[in-house]
Amino acid sequence: MLSGTAFLREMSPMSHENPSPQESHGGIHRRTIIKGAAWSVPVVAVAVAAPAASASTVPPARFDLVYVSGPVVNANRVARGQTPFVDFTFQNVGPDAAPNAQVTFSVPSVNNNPGATLGLPGNGVTTAGWVLLNTFQNGGRDYYTFIHAAALPVGQYTVRWAHVVGGPTNTSYTMNSNLEVTAGETNTGNNGGVRGSAQIIVVA
Repeated sequence: MLSGTAFLREMSPMSHENPSPQESHGGIHRRTIIKGAAWSVPVVAVAVAAPAASASTVPPARFDLVYVSGPVVNANRVARGQTPFVDFTFQNVGPDAAPNAQVTFSVPSVNNNPGATLGLPGNGVTTAGWVLLNTFQNGGRDYYTFIHAAALPVGQYTVRWAHVVGGPTNTSYTMNSNLEVTAGETNTGNNGGVRGSAQIIVVA
């Protein structure tokens, strides 16, 4: 026969399958809460990733730089030390603004005073917004590339460049220009290529 203490121990054990009051929260089993928490993580990840996906759909700008005229020289007879200039004109036909534009001018090295040319205001360009990007020699000519780094809305633009005449007299030359291709142009076949001015004669 069991004693009183042994009898209570034999009759009172709770089944491990039944949750205790401490394991229950408002009628929801602790295991149910843990399972629910595991499903909440992917929802947050999807919500964060969505803005990045939508930002990548912004279309690039559509623009086209087109040659118009030039280089038009202001003088056909010059003397050493003088500063003849040319005007070069192009346009952006859009429909969006062009992010930038580059124009390269060149002159025969023998007819140029490079140090004096670089000493001119704006390195020879007097048109606002244009700055010297690069200068180099190639094939007997001195090259000067200028850039308009700010956006150019739809419209027409003229760039003026001058150089200081050097070299021998009784020679003639041309001042050349080229509208460089800007990345993203919708048509790169109408930039005009290398264009030359009328002949310039060094008379003294």
